[in-house]
Amino acid sequence: MAEKQLNIYVAGGFDTNDPNALNVSVEKIREFALKLGGEIITQGHNLITGAQTELDRIVATSALAMTEGSKDRSERVISYIRSGVVPVFSGGVQIQSDVNDWDFGGLEPTPPEVISMADVVILVGGFFGTFQAANCDLLPIFPPVIS
Repeated sequence: MAEKQLNIYVAGGFDTNDPNALNVSVEKIREFALKLGGEIITQGHNLITGAQTELDRIVATSALAMTEGSKDRSERVISYIRSGVVPVFSGGVQIQSDVNDWDFGGLEPTPPEVISMADVVILVGGFFGTFQAANCDLLPIFPPVIS
């Protein structure tokens, strides 16, 4: 039986102004993100991003590099662009989000496509808003350990 191809949303970020804000160095987060994007593609899955943070750029650039020469390259990295946001990278499929406000603090938040189209969420760094967004649709959440 063939394994299921998952849509994996990588969410998070880091603070370059406070490199110890997450108790992990920014360099370690960057190194992990670089490996993660490529590994998602290598394992046969798709990457979903919001194309708005440095983490999104690193993960997507790595994933796109792994799709070089592949006929389905553009379909493996999918970004949903929030209204008013200029994407931090080009490449893959970029789709304008139908959800104008990605605020998850309301009583009945509407999950944006990065959440509703994902099978799983991987959190890398990030702060409270990242966890709140990823937990919005009760998807499996995997916070990797970076040491």
